[in-house]
Amino acid sequence: MISDASGIGVRLRAGLARIADVLGMTLLALLVWEVLFGGSQAFERQALIVGAIGVMASWLTPGSARWLPRAMLAYVGVALLSSMVHRWAAVRASQELHWWALFTPASHLLVMAIFVAGAAHLLRSASRLSPWCAGLAVGVLLLSGQVLYDRVSTNFVYAEGGSESLPSVAQWGGMHQVGMLMVIGLPLVMALAFFSRSWPRIAAGALLGAGLMLVAIFNGSRSAIVAMALSVAIMAAVRLYALGPSRRMLVACGAVAVAVIVGVWLGLAQVQRARPPLSSVTSGRLPIWTAAWHVMRDHPLLGVGPGNYRLAMLDGGYGERHLPHYRARPHDRSEPAAFIGTEQAHNLLLHVGAETGVVGALSLLAWWLSMVWGCLRALIHSHLKLLSSGLAVALSAFLLRSMYDNFLDALITTDRTRVLIWTLCAAALALQRLTPRSA
Repeated sequence: MISDASGIGVRLRAGLARIADVLGMTLLALLVWEVLFGGSQAFERQALIVGAIGVMASWLTPGSARWLPRAMLAYVGVALLSSMVHRWAAVRASQELHWWALFTPASHLLVMAIFVAGAAHLLRSASRLSPWCAGLAVGVLLLSGQVLYDRVSTNFVYAEGGSESLPSVAQWGGMHQVGMLMVIGLPLVMALAFFSRSWPRIAAGALLGAGLMLVAIFNGSRSAIVAMALSVAIMAAVRLYALGPSRRMLVACGAVAVAVIVGVWLGLAQVQRARPPLSSVTSGRLPIWTAAWHVMRDHPLLGVGPGNYRLAMLDGGYGERHLPHYRARPHDRSEPAAFIGTEQAHNLLLHVGAETGVVGALSLLAWWLSMVWGCLRALIHSHLKLLSSGLAVALSAFLLRSMYDNFLDALITTDRTRVLIWTLCAAALALQRLTPRSA
């Protein structure tokens, strides 16, 4: 009797796990499709639902891997602690705010942790992970084709807003968000060119990668163009790391490097016709980085609190002291350009450091490097060469691109961009779980 009841319980649990799996994968696919092509912006709530279903499925599945990167947990924990400390006085003095308002500014990081944990379980097998990443690459290519179509339909003439006047670019939040999409999409596509053994796949990967570079040039985000070029160089280095250098491979990588340099030079020259010199990409950000550095230096432990960067810049006096364009702003009229750099640090690590302190920034960096290293380990110790190389370089390219902008925690960030990056993190975690930890 007891054994019968136990057997029924096991079958019931297995059935519930299977239902949660199917439901979670379906909602995950719909979420990413909506992120790429939908018109909504409320993606974090959907991500929370997907993550919760995935976590529930992991607990219903016996023997399922549930470990999470310690650096990620440290990053989320520091952000929540910083939020609690900086919100304590306001919540305690208010009669209307509840205790959970202590963590509201950092709540998206809690959603991120749940989503990454749940989605990683849903993508726990190679039969799920490989088609998933291939589908993500196809989605990026389709959206890139939409951007290219919009560009051609304007007879290659932009309105005053530049590429942001195109419907497909405006829907994504701007050319920098679309540029970030190209940055993470290029490695997933170029992995075909570097790690396939059949010439048709190699040619397809090279042609599709060149097409993405062309769309990036039309889009006009110079930081994205540079990051994409560097990602190709990183992909070549990863190829050498995986298979060992040979004369033929060195010649091929050298040819690719020359082609990329020439292509980037021509692309940036095209972009320069409509935009200020390339030096503004770095020189215009130096005062902003300096201001963010001073905020982090003055608040090294827990920063100024998640979501309080703009407050520190405007009310804390950092903008007045370190941003010349803000200090020289006209006081008799509104000048939006004068407030550039007051909403975000234009650098992910500096922004996180300013809001959550040095430990928060170092935890984020450690988490990202651990994901890249985990993908490189999978490149050596698993048969998923295309997948692991594409994810490793996509994560590296995102980190490079984030040296010039913050796409995770700043005011310009849309849920669309943030959730797409979370899917990469979930895929990387799933790949790490598939790789033997003793390898």
